[in-house]
Amino acid sequence: PLYAFRAFLGLGTSWLSREIVGFSIFAALATAAAASFFVPSLRPWSAPLELAAAAAGVAAIACSVMVYAATRRECWRAPATSLRFFATAFVLGAATVMLGATSPPLARALAVVAALELGYEAALFRHLGRRQHTALKRTAILMKGDLAAVTAARFACGLVGGVLLPALVGCGYAGGRGVAVAIFALTLLGQLGERWLFFTAATAPKMPGGPG
Repeated sequence: PLYAFRAFLGLGTSWLSREIVGFSIFAALATAAAASFFVPSLRPWSAPLELAAAAAGVAAIACSVMVYAATRRECWRAPATSLRFFATAFVLGAATVMLGATSPPLARALAVVAALELGYEAALFRHLGRRQHTALKRTAILMKGDLAAVTAARFACGLVGGVLLPALVGCGYAGGRGVAVAIFALTLLGQLGERWLFFTAATAPKMPGGPG
């Protein structure tokens, strides 16, 4: 806390500083929005606070994306990282909301977004067939080889908790507290696996003149 002010010093040049400030603002606004449900004087500000918190959250996630995109690693390009980070936010947010109330439209949206995210991750394996040993091919090799157990768990949790169960809820074939808890638990485990692979399977470009 003594040196927290340093986060503001790099706002003009550092995405990490912007991320820190962005999530700090989000946390403050989200706390105020939650408090508005319990503090009578804040109730008229409930909707504006919720919108402000959502906007701050989106901006903070965008800063997180740029923290990794700025490294110029092929597997951390801005479009791909944006898909993964915003999908995580939506999937876990929707699963959390569904713990409180069953919502077929939200369940269908959750299934669609989770399927898109898993589809992108599965598409990485197409690089295995390429002749060139690119950064994305090395990532796919790691996911298929040394990280195969985590990759399998990530896809299993994502498919069941993020796609199959929400699709059943969305079509009216399932529901109830138990299903909602299962969706939340499986999507949480799946997203933890996804983020672990995001860091662990990332390969840095080789230095010029370095060993082959």
